[in-house]
Parts: sequence; C-alpha cells; structure tokens
Amino acid sequence: MEKDHPECPARLEVIYAMLNEPELQGSFTEITPRRAENDELLEAMCFAGVSMLAIGYESPINEELRAMRKGVTAEKLIARSKILANYFYLHGMFIFGYPSSKDGSKSSSLTIKQRTKCYIDFFKKTGLDTIQVFNAVPLPGSDLRARLEKEGRLLPLSMVGWDKYDGLFLCYDPRPDDLDAFDLQNALCLLMKKKYLGGFIGRRLNYGNWMNWTYIATIGFPVEFSEFYVRRFIRNLQEKVKEGKRRRINWTPRTIFYVPLANAWRDIKRIWRNLFVKTYAGTIVSRWLKIYRESDYKNRLRRIFMNNQTAKSN
Repeated sequence: MEKDHPECPARLEVIYAMLNEPELQGSFTEITPRRAENDELLEAMCFAGVSMLAIGYESPINEELRAMRKGVTAEKLIARSKILANYFYLHGMFIFGYPSSKDGSKSSSLTIKQRTKCYIDFFKKTGLDTIQVFNAVPLPGSDLRARLEKEGRLLPLSMVGWDKYDGLFLCYDPRPDDLDAFDLQNALCLLMKKKYLGGFIGRRLNYGNWMNWTYIATIGFPVEFSEFYVRRFIRNLQEKVKEGKRRRINWTPRTIFYVPLANAWRDIKRIWRNLFVKTYAGTIVSRWLKIYRESDYKNRLRRIFMNNQTAKSN
C-alpha cells in the first residue's frame, strides 16, 4: 500500500479484498498519521485484518518537522496517534538530530539532552507500542545528501563507508548545528536502550523481563484485567449517555457489558504482545550495541574530528 497515495475507491477495494486472503490477516502496513482522519479507510483496514501500522513520524520537534517539510506539528501527531491506537498497534520510526539548513528559522536551539527528553515525552503521550530511532541517512540522490555535500558536512567514505549508511551510524558532521558527534550517537543508543532494555538497575535485576512475566503469570492478569474493565465500562457508559442525548439508543447487555469486556481483553493482549516484543527486541538491541562497541567506528569518528580541529587550529 503506498503510504502517500490519495484515498480512492480502488484502494479501498484492494483492502477489502484482503478479507479473502487468510495469509494477509494480521498484517501491517506503513501509513502517514493523517490517515487517522479517514474513518472509511480505518474501518476497511480493520475489516481486512490489518493489526499494526508503521508510521514515519521522523521527529517530535516542530522545528525539525518544518526542516523536513512534513507540514504537521508534534501536537497534531499526538492527537492523530491516539485515534490510531484505538484500532492498531503502532510502530513509530524517527530520525534523531535531523541536520538543519543554514536558514536560521528552521534550526532547533535544543540541546541533545532536551531533544532526548522531547522524544521520551512523545513516546509516552502517543502510546507507541514499538519504536525505531535512526540517524539521518544522506542517501545518494536525496536532497539531504545534496545539501550536506554542498555545505561540506559529509564524512569521507574512506572513514565511514557505505556499510554505515543504515541509520545506526552517524555519517555527517553535526557541529554546524552545535551538536557533538559522540553525544548525538550516544543519544540514539540511549533511546533504544531505555525503550527495550530499561535503566541500568532494571537491566541487571530484571534480565529478560522475568519479573514482568512472573507478575503476568500470577496476580497480574486478574488485577490488570479488572482495572481495564472498570475503566472501559465507565468510558463506554459515558459515551452511551452522550450519544443518547443526541439520538435514541438501544440499551442492551451487549452495549453496556460486552463492549467494555472485549476492549479490556484487547488491552490485556496489547500488554502481553508488547512485553514479548520488548523481550525479543531487547536481545537485538543488545547485539547491536555490542557490535557498535566492538567496531572501529568511534575511533574513526575521533580521528575525523580531531584532524579537523587540528587543521583549523593551524
């Protein structure tokens, strides 16, 4: 499904056709957050069995969104994500520290620590289930690469080769944005570690999330299910009362009890599913961090920037 193709009857027909393809049930697709405002498209994807959406948010910082010409604000992204989270699991993809242009109106004055906090707050407000955070990748043929090349900010391929152009490694000079290269790279690692591995103490005491699994397998299920059901029941009742003021509705046991029960069960499944993904993704992040630590990448960065500082001083 093309993420930026305008909605049309043909597109909806393709989605509905997925109903006849069992192997596509429970699939995922990539869309833009603005699709949250298309009720017909959301309904079609739900009926077709789409369970997860991969969304390219890129950044939760308004200045960076303007630099990327996204035409949206962080506040709008949060509002749309809350709508989508009612129907699907959400996987967010981000670019940390997007390089600003020389136009000062597009530059962000936030420090790396402040940017990191913006990302963490955004994750919480949107309720994203999973995330991926990358460095900006100046791919050949892109406007970003042309701009960085013109500004002399691309790191030499002899030091940072094409194998590092996967979003996990910094491939340009961030100093014109008043950002330190090592702090920028470490912030990306920190965000991924915090999401999938937790804090230092948690990584040591709760290795493999065994505490979470034990809690779920014992008292966690009845406690959380009861809590979710009460919340869903009250919310459902409030919505029915508001709806009843506008038009006559049929008060049945299904509308009062079954709907919140089904929603509470969905909330529980979301917790279980996300814990499984977090546990599995944690092993992947740990492996990547190990590769990063054991690689010569940090030494190469150090040589690049030390040589540049030496050349400037001379």
